[in-house]
Amino acid sequence: MKSVRQRPLGSTGINVSEIGLGCWGIGGPMRRDGTVSGYGQVKDSESIAMLTQAFENGINFVDTAPWYGAGHSERLVGEALRGRRDQIIVSSKVGIYLENEQYTSDYSGDYIMAHYQDSLERLGTDYIDLYVLHSPSAELYQQSGLEALKELKRKGVIRALGISFPASHEESERFFLPICEDERIEIVQLRFNLMSWLPRRSILSKLQSLGIGVICREAFYFGYLTGRFTRETVFDPTSDVRSTWPRERHLDLVGTSEKFGFLASELKCSTSQAALGYCLTPNGVSTVIPGAMTVEEMNDNLGASSLEFQAAQVEQIERIQEQQLGEKL
Repeated sequence: MKSVRQRPLGSTGINVSEIGLGCWGIGGPMRRDGTVSGYGQVKDSESIAMLTQAFENGINFVDTAPWYGAGHSERLVGEALRGRRDQIIVSSKVGIYLENEQYTSDYSGDYIMAHYQDSLERLGTDYIDLYVLHSPSAELYQQSGLEALKELKRKGVIRALGISFPASHEESERFFLPICEDERIEIVQLRFNLMSWLPRRSILSKLQSLGIGVICREAFYFGYLTGRFTRETVFDPTSDVRSTWPRERHLDLVGTSEKFGFLASELKCSTSQAALGYCLTPNGVSTVIPGAMTVEEMNDNLGASSLEFQAAQVEQIERIQEQQLGEKL
């Protein structure tokens, strides 16, 4: 069994493997608002094998949501949990869902109380360790939704509650950080990676001071920080949302990711491992939840748990971020 270090999840009393597992990809492709959504074709048998091996190799934290494959991701996680439910920390989210192939969101207390049992059923469990509002914008956020999460915790249906911050760092800092301070928020999912780095400046330190457990999401920035994509890469138009992006965006992201190519050689690791290791360098980060579609990808992710960044390397990364990336991501 590989060694994966654990860290405390803020002040929840829960310990999580610092390398977790994000399960958007295994939900598979789906149609959203008339176009493809997802990250390519995936086999359920491979997904179950990957989840099982992850659990057997020390990953004890898995993140899913009803949105991922319109519930399919939760079902696969539930299947892999059989016989080991008490060993695994399960996070799911609420507020985004697919209805008649239309992207829909509802963060009200009424919606949450009417639908949380759907996630329990798909996961094959009677409780969820972490239950999180799924990236609401300030405009869509509803206080009643947070009150519903608190009620579910009082009932023992969930162990801890939180918010997955939106992609906008400005909105996260301006609107959601005060909510975290005023309410009993225990965990936050935060977009943070080599290219989307602004939370390091102010958000992360504030969350740490509040004792909130931080889960880093989008560690690979849609896969571009894995080193697997080149300027010639073409995505499957039948199953991969990245095929719908302007070609200029693809070329820009490949070029930006290459600025951090020195890390793999200096750290003697894969490009993916370097990206994950960076997410774990700030104080207060509990875990990072990279996606994996295959056993091989998951095994590679595990190797990031043994990395040690030197202060000089972090300083070099920050110089690149400030001087060359600015605040565009």
